[in-house]
Amino acid sequence: MFGVILSENSAIAIHSSTIVADGKGVLFLGESGTGKSTHTRLWRENISGATLLNDDSPILRVVDGCVRVYGSPWSGKTPCYINRSFPIAGFVRLSQAPHNKIKRLSPLVAIGALLPSCPHIFAEDNTLQDELCTTLGEVITQTPVYHLECLPNAEAAELSHSTLFA
Repeated sequence: MFGVILSENSAIAIHSSTIVADGKGVLFLGESGTGKSTHTRLWRENISGATLLNDDSPILRVVDGCVRVYGSPWSGKTPCYINRSFPIAGFVRLSQAPHNKIKRLSPLVAIGALLPSCPHIFAEDNTLQDELCTTLGEVITQTPVYHLECLPNAEAAELSHSTLFA
């Protein structure tokens, strides 16, 4: 029910692990076991000033044309309940690989990278689908979406940080 209320307000609970660095949020997306929590831990260990905002289900919202991420009471196994919001520097879809390589996604591919992390129940209701797609459309016109093929190491964290904050 909370997700339905969010959708009416240009907001989405999105499955991700979210780090804050340089006053902006970065959302790491991926299937369970791809390394979202590991990657945010690597940021905290290797990127000066990086802190965890949420480790499971932060809230993404478009407010006055600005895409923001909010901490939420749902943070998975990690006790991280921070009632703050930040503008978003970008989204990073993770996949495990024998190398570290990052690339920015085109808008069409970006939608495909974000949708699997959105509430699946929305697919069963046309109104919720429309609101979700409208919000995601606003998001990808303002916020870059990347794909990071990576190893679970400091170099991957440094690569994603330098790409998003160059």
